[in-house]
Amino acid sequence: MKPEARHRFISLDTLRGLCAIIVAIFHFKADSFIAAIPVVKNGFLFVDFFFVLSGFVIAANYQSRLENGLPIRFFMFLRLGRLYPLHIFVLLLFVAVASVKNIDNTYTVQGFFVTAFLLQSFVSDSQIDIWKVGNWNFASWSIAAEIWTYLVVALLWRHLSRKLGALVLLTIIALAPIILIETSDRYANVFFFPGGLTRCLYGFAFGVFAFRYWEKSGYETLSRLSRLLCTILETGVLISVATLVSVAGAGPYSLLCAPTFAVAVIIFAREGGLFGSLFRVRALAILGTLSYSIYMTHEFVQARLLNLIHALPKWIPIIDEAHALKNTSIFPVTDIAVIIMVLSTGTLSLFTFTLIEEPLRKWSKGTLELKQKALA
Repeated sequence: MKPEARHRFISLDTLRGLCAIIVAIFHFKADSFIAAIPVVKNGFLFVDFFFVLSGFVIAANYQSRLENGLPIRFFMFLRLGRLYPLHIFVLLLFVAVASVKNIDNTYTVQGFFVTAFLLQSFVSDSQIDIWKVGNWNFASWSIAAEIWTYLVVALLWRHLSRKLGALVLLTIIALAPIILIETSDRYANVFFFPGGLTRCLYGFAFGVFAFRYWEKSGYETLSRLSRLLCTILETGVLISVATLVSVAGAGPYSLLCAPTFAVAVIIFAREGGLFGSLFRVRALAILGTLSYSIYMTHEFVQARLLNLIHALPKWIPIIDEAHALKNTSIFPVTDIAVIIMVLSTGTLSLFTFTLIEEPLRKWSKGTLELKQKALA
């Protein structure tokens, strides 16, 4: 029997958690063997997986509800309730650091307000450099892009017919590569105006169409396949994703990641093969549960870990001229540092999910339900 649209896709959550860890390792300033793995070296591209998966999940949970009358303000309240509390909490951690350590004006007031109000998608490169926006939890640029993308699609789904809304999303898919190519020489490796929001809309639109296909015929098609065939498909798409990310980097092939991720999302939504089952195992599924916290806290953890390492005696040769970690000739110390960073990020994420992310998500959901009952 076909699952309901609001069914939770545990395997996809786990994939998101694995991608969050890869992105975290990619951002760590460490010349390690782990970071040198091609799929990790180009790990920034997995942010596009977040965008595609977000489009899939939001379409599954909210498109019909918005089309049937859910007010946009209610939808945005729910999405902000899901994302904003942790964003502000981590930003305040950076404020605490800035209050005692603001060397060379690393943290600016303008950068704080741009980040706090999720306006990174609308500031130019020159403003970013002057205001040093990226120093305030750089990873939050993608959360800003997602929030504004939510508003765009909510307007489409609330006020346009499904066919017309789909036409707008198809237009976005057609125009986004042109915009990304014309405005940067880094293709999908862009974060602020205009590339960040364009990149998010591009991936999100593919995710929406992936869900529409999965709902209409994809589930039925995949459900007819044996476990062996599903496993072959899962294996093939994992190899394809790893190969594409490994060779794409910040080049033109990076624009193929979003559609490739969309195919992966459709296949793993079925959860019919060996990997689909493996990703449902609780020990791995916890990565999906913590994925947002991992993504939002990893840069703060990394900065503090580097502070500790820089405080080590100077005779320990693990810091190079670029202030990045490097392995010694006899011991892979930076790989150990990477592992410590991942474990530390996971530990902090467990606390932030338990104490901030989940309670405030439930609060926002409960508040909206009370509001809807009062209006009924």
